[in-house]
Amino acid sequence: MTTKLAITAGDPTGIGPEIILKAFTATPDLLNQAKWTVIGPTNWLSTLPKHPNLSLVDPCPSVTGSGSCSYVYVETAIALALNHEVVGMVTAPICKEAWIRAHKPFSGHTEMLASLSHSKRYAMAFASPQLNVMLATIHVPLSKVSSQISPEFLFEKIQLAHDFGHSLGYRKPRIGVAGLNPHAGESGHIGSEDKNIIEPTILRAQKDGIRVSGPYPADTLFHSAVNEHLFDIVLAMYHDQGLAPLKLLAFHEAVNVTVGLPFIRTSPDHGTAFDLVGKGTASPSSMLAAMRLAIRMAT
Repeated sequence: MTTKLAITAGDPTGIGPEIILKAFTATPDLLNQAKWTVIGPTNWLSTLPKHPNLSLVDPCPSVTGSGSCSYVYVETAIALALNHEVVGMVTAPICKEAWIRAHKPFSGHTEMLASLSHSKRYAMAFASPQLNVMLATIHVPLSKVSSQISPEFLFEKIQLAHDFGHSLGYRKPRIGVAGLNPHAGESGHIGSEDKNIIEPTILRAQKDGIRVSGPYPADTLFHSAVNEHLFDIVLAMYHDQGLAPLKLLAFHEAVNVTVGLPFIRTSPDHGTAFDLVGKGTASPSSMLAAMRLAIRMAT
């Protein structure tokens, strides 16, 4: 059975339409690996290749504003997935500020996907050839990270990291957990969270058969994962702790994956890049990686 996937154009004034078009025209084998429902504006959809595995949908021809349009594109893809018309979606970048200006109830993909699919357990993860990372906390101020990391919260994220590893093809994924504090707390001398919350939660997960260890100092953990190949997944405690090393290593190859949904969701690991629009220079590398990973996860 041919894999059925949706792909959303993202913000129509960003580089999403350009990189999707480049992905399909430069890599025509993608059209033979899945059936794609492409969701976006009519004037752009008409530029895409004609192919029996490519169906085109403009769900909001009368809607104005890039924030409102890009929101409806994602909403349409979610409905297709929940109705089992597709097994998942690849989403091009949206502009959070445009969604806020359009008075949408969510400021980004992850929260919207989880809410509309009624997913209580979910996480933001990133896959790349060099490094796979999952975030414990996502878009929260650094001052609030510590208060979010409770034993139950962290245990759930470890379980989701295990699921993420499975979705990437690891039978028994090795998960390395980053400490919250410098030097993973130095046995409680530099903050108590690592010793009192993270370490006991890791031991609990180990008893459940999950191959997880830590907490490790973040300044050496990523080196161990990338250069010594000791871990398949790194679980970072906060956004920049995980994404700074990932983007340094794999800026054009990393793929954003939402873990815990009842369908597949991948996305390029970059933004709308308004400064590149119209120049023809936007790279489709991350979009191609997101499309290929969605196919791989589906099969």
